Amino acid sequence: MNKHLYISLKALSYLGLMLTLIPAFCVFYDIMDMQQYKNLILAGTLIWLFTAPFWINRKLK
Repeated sequence: MNKHLYISLKALSYLGLMLTLIPAFCVFYDIMDMQQYKNLILAGTLIWLFTAPFWINRKLK
């Protein structure tokens, strides 16, 4: 795997993780409603699941 792809996948994976964490605080502080929360959690989960396996436990050559 080349370096640019590795870094891009890693950044996208962390974006997915942020999409699962930040909306929880927004709902807690009543900044967003539950439907927006569910949509963002689903998007973040899918992004993480489809990008993380390609870079976790891989050696960068």
